[in-house]
Amino acid sequence: MNRTVLFIIIGVALLLAIGVGVFLALGGSGAVSADRASFFGNLPFIGGNGEPVGPSPTPEHPPLTTAPPSAAEGRPLIQVIDRDILAPTITSKGDAIRYVARENGHIFQTDLAGANESALVKITIAEPYEGFWAPLRDRVALFSMDAGIPKKFLAGVATGTASRFLPPEITSLDWSPDGVSLVYLQRRKNDVALVIADAAGQKPTTVYATPVPDFIVRWVTKNTILLVSRPSGLAPGLVMRFTVQSRAANVLLANRNGIIVQPLTDGSGFLFSASDARGNAEQLSFFSIATAAITPLNVTTLADKCAAQPNGKKVYCGVPRGTILGPSPDAWYQGSVSLLDSIAEIDLASGAVRKLLTNEIDVDILAIFPTPDGRYLFFHDKKTGTLWRLDLRAPPNSTPSPSPAR
Repeated sequence: MNRTVLFIIIGVALLLAIGVGVFLALGGSGAVSADRASFFGNLPFIGGNGEPVGPSPTPEHPPLTTAPPSAAEGRPLIQVIDRDILAPTITSKGDAIRYVARENGHIFQTDLAGANESALVKITIAEPYEGFWAPLRDRVALFSMDAGIPKKFLAGVATGTASRFLPPEITSLDWSPDGVSLVYLQRRKNDVALVIADAAGQKPTTVYATPVPDFIVRWVTKNTILLVSRPSGLAPGLVMRFTVQSRAANVLLANRNGIIVQPLTDGSGFLFSASDARGNAEQLSFFSIATAAITPLNVTTLADKCAAQPNGKKVYCGVPRGTILGPSPDAWYQGSVSLLDSIAEIDLASGAVRKLLTNEIDVDILAIFPTPDGRYLFFHDKKTGTLWRLDLRAPPNSTPSPSPAR
């Protein structure tokens, strides 16, 4: 046997030994582990089907399944914004999406598929964390932290609308249903003032004062403003109605832990969620402002995950899988608990619940809103800050797709 042949035999033996070693290391299954697939960049092996070879360990939530951008057309679910955004909303005409970039506070607009992005306002705002849109979507109030200092800014989006700073002592803000006024709570030395100003934040008038330091304000009808205590599953909440005309306040709801309120767009009442004595979330309910009647609904979720149709007849909710454990909603707001949501449609008249989307993607719905024509339902993912669109008229059970290129 010459030296060349000997080297060939030794080489083949070494390759076989390496192959056996890899086979045994993988438990004899021939599958490539998730760590090894990650090491090789999830590249397919020669002769494979173009996907990572072998199963990965089962994750806590199912992974996002995507399809090529060309497959997005006609599918019921697509990701329309693929980066971290704040305060997504739809224009009053229902033809565009507006939102705030969390990285710098710039305000953008896209079409309903997430394409044709344009910048509306490029004023840089450090660390924005909350946004409140006017009903006509021509202004947005932004709350931010700049080097640990709270700042409140009113940005004009439409041509001719002014941008200006608001008092930094503001703790909560909302707009009148017609958009011509705004209301906010402003901390003072010994109490908190309820202030009504015009849409530009000018001509402020104090209309009420309260010793409660942590109310959230919601302006639901021309004459009705709700004052809702910040929710905790460890303490009883309070919902008060302030009547603008008489400047009087009365209690609507009390002695329930963890109350979160989501007003209906028609002003007839509000959805609310609450927690039991152990801090676990209870069934969602509807409160009628006219009659003070409370109607339990057949889903358990947080009211912040819900929104109503413009006519108020149906509501859409992100519904978490399993029990929302206490203290709820504290742990969810703090980010120590992440939820996996399906989407349900609830008929308020009959109580019927129809599932629109199963837990097929790993999303924790922070906000949800329909288009005025009822064609699409948008929802904001708390985990990633991305925005998704569900086509309510398309056939179900299709694969979710990524956002189109912008």
